[in-house]
Amino acid sequence: VVVGSFIPGFLVRPVTRWLDMKAGQSVEPAVEFDIVTGGDLEHLNKTFLVPAHSGADGRTLKELALPAGATVVVVLRGGKVIPPRGDTRILAGDHVMLVYRPEVTEILEDVFVKPRRC
Repeated sequence: VVVGSFIPGFLVRPVTRWLDMKAGQSVEPAVEFDIVTGGDLEHLNKTFLVPAHSGADGRTLKELALPAGATVVVVLRGGKVIPPRGDTRILAGDHVMLVYRPEVTEILEDVFVKPRRC
């Protein structure tokens, strides 16, 4: 197990250099929220960093029409906490925290992470 974990991790830098890949810049939000429960939670929570040209960039929450089972908890922008409303516009660089059911994970990644389809 240790060898199986070590070798792939050891090869990441040489392979990315060989492929001329550049690491994306991870930006930590200036404010963090945690959800703490006393038992098993059937919902997941995650904070998505919205890249430019993603499906969410420039759109309001209402326009995103998120699937049932997904709720935006808070939007973090430039150190400010923005309570989510239907008219809240999501911008590149925002950190959007959601609570959602596991079965909608792929849909949310399409909306908040992947480039917008024309």
